[in-house]
Amino acid sequence: MRKARKIVYNFSMERTFLLNPRVASSSRKWHKIDAKDRILGRLATRAAVLLRGKHKSVYTPNVDCGDYVIVTNAAQVAFSGTKLETKAFFSHSGYARGAKMTQLKKQNMPTPILLATGRRKTAVAQVRMMPNGTGKVTINSKTVEQYFHGTEHKQFSVLSPLKLVEAAKGYDYVLKIVGGGLTGQAEAARHALARALVKLEEKNRRIMRAEGFLTRDPREVERKKSGQPKARKRFQYSKR
Repeated sequence: MRKARKIVYNFSMERTFLLNPRVASSSRKWHKIDAKDRILGRLATRAAVLLRGKHKSVYTPNVDCGDYVIVTNAAQVAFSGTKLETKAFFSHSGYARGAKMTQLKKQNMPTPILLATGRRKTAVAQVRMMPNGTGKVTINSKTVEQYFHGTEHKQFSVLSPLKLVEAAKGYDYVLKIVGGGLTGQAEAARHALARALVKLEEKNRRIMRAEGFLTRDPREVERKKSGQPKARKRFQYSKR
C-alpha cells in the first residue's frame, strides 16, 4: 500500500495594495512641460502618464491618482516625418455624405478661420474671416459695389461693423448669402460680420451691441390672407 503524499499549501502571498482616493487627491503635484520643438506623440504620451499617475509606485487603475499638467508653447510643437501632409482627422455629421477628412496641416494653422452666420427676414448670410488679409469683402464671388450696385446705403450698412474695429483691417471676408431681397441680404451680412468680430475679440461685443448690430431683427412682411387684397387690408364692403 502506497504512502499518501503530504501536500503543503503556501498562503504567504503578498496582499494587493489599493490606494485610498482621499490620500491620492491630497498628494497631487504640478508638472510644467515645455512643448517647444518637442515631438507631438511623445509629448502627449508623457502628459498622459503624468495625468493618470502611472509614474507613481502606488498607481491604482480604478483611482484617480494623477497629477496636474501645464503645457506651455503648444503652438510650437514639432511633427515628425510627413505627418503634416499625411495625417488626417475623420469626422461625420451624421447625415448622408457627411464624411469629412481634415489634414493636420490645416488644423495646425496659427490663426484659425472664423465662421459666423447672420439673418434678416428670409436672408441668411455666412461669413468666413480669412487671416493675413487686407480688409477685402466678397459677397457671392462679387465685390460689395458690384453686388449692391446703385445702392450706397446698403453698401454702407454692410461695411459699418468693420469701420468700428481697427483689427478688422487684417482679415479678408468671404460672404455667401442666400434668400431674401437686397435689403434683407445687406442687413444679414451686417449681422454676420458683427458676430464674426465678436468671435475675434470679446471686447468688441460692447461696441457692436451699442450700435444694435448683434440684434436679430425679427420683423417680416405678414402673409396675405385669402379673401383680402393684403395681410390686413380688406375689400370695400358693399351691402347690396
